[in-house]
Amino acid sequence: MKAVRVLSGGGVSVEEVDTPRLAPDEVLLTVEYGGICGSDLHYAQHGRNGDYLVTSPLTLGHEISGSISAIGEAVTDVALGAPATVHPAQPCPEAGSKPTGLHLVPTTYLGSASTTPHTQGGFAEYVVVQRKQVRMLPEGLPIRRAVLAEPLGVALHAASLCGDIAGKRVLVVGCGPIGLLTILALSLHGPRELVATDLSVAALDLARSVGATATIRVPEQSAEEGAFDIVVEAAGATPSIRAAIASVAPGGVLVQLAIPATPTIEIPSVRLLSQEFTIRGAWRFDTEIDRALEVLRDHPEADGLITHEFSIDDAEEAFAIAADSEVSSKVILRLS
Repeated sequence: MKAVRVLSGGGVSVEEVDTPRLAPDEVLLTVEYGGICGSDLHYAQHGRNGDYLVTSPLTLGHEISGSISAIGEAVTDVALGAPATVHPAQPCPEAGSKPTGLHLVPTTYLGSASTTPHTQGGFAEYVVVQRKQVRMLPEGLPIRRAVLAEPLGVALHAASLCGDIAGKRVLVVGCGPIGLLTILALSLHGPRELVATDLSVAALDLARSVGATATIRVPEQSAEEGAFDIVVEAAGATPSIRAAIASVAPGGVLVQLAIPATPTIEIPSVRLLSQEFTIRGAWRFDTEIDRALEVLRDHPEADGLITHEFSIDDAEEAFAIAADSEVSSKVILRLS
C-alpha cells in the first residue's frame, strides 16, 4: 500500500509499504481522508516535533476517517463497510465513557516519534488499530467531514477548561484550524460575545462562519486589554501569547491551547496576583472525540474549514500548502 512518510531530517515522500496484518483484537480501516496537523508539519519540515526526533521512517497522520474493511477474529461488534474514525491514543477510553477532566499523556499516539520504535500513523491506504480506538460515525455525518473529529476533540477539551462560558465575553487569539474549531466549540455554550483575532482576513471570515460574533485583524487592531472573561490562545507565537495575557479580565481565565514557539513564557506576575486571573494548559483530549462526532454531524458549516484537498500522490504539494497559513486552513489528503 501507499503511505506518506518522513525520514530522519525531514521531508515527506510517498512510499510503498506492507499492508499491516490484523491481530485478533484489531480492526483494519480503509483510510479515505487524513488531515494535516501542525505536528505533521513539524516532522516534515524539521524531522522532529519538539523533543520527539524521527530516527527511523515514520508514517505521519493522526486525523483520519474511513471505513472498516476487515476485523480480527475476536472482534464481534463492528460491521464491515461501516464508516469510522479513530481515537489516536493508546491506551484510550472506551467510546461513550465519561470524561476524566484531565488528559494524561498516552503511551502511544498515531504518527508520533515519541516512542521507539515509532508509532506509525494513518496517512496510508490502510491502518490497523485496536477495537477500542474505533469510533463509529453517527448517521448523517459524512466521512470527509469526520476527518475533523480529532482536532475538534482537542478544541472541545480546551472549551471544557474555560469554566462557565454562558453570557461571558470570550476571545480566541489565532484562527488557524484549531482556533477555528475552538470557536465552534465555544459557540455551543452561549457566550455573550465571541471575538476572534488573526493576521489573515480569510481566516477571520472563516471564524465568523463558525460562530465568531466579531473579529479583529492584527496588527492593525488589537483586542481591548483586561476586557475578556475567557481567552483561548490558539496561535502559539510569543506576541500572540502576550496579547492573550493582556486581554484577560480580572478574575478571568486564559487557556493556553497552542504549543508555544518557545519553551518558556513570560508571565506578568504582579498582575497575575493582583487581578487573580487563572492560566490553564490544554493538552490533546480524553473522551471529547465522541462529542466531536455529534457536533460535526449537526454543524455542516465545518466543511468550510477544509480549504484544500489533495490525493496521496500529491502529498508533498499538500504539505507545502498546509504550511502557508496565508492561503490555507485545514488541508486534507485523499488516501484511497
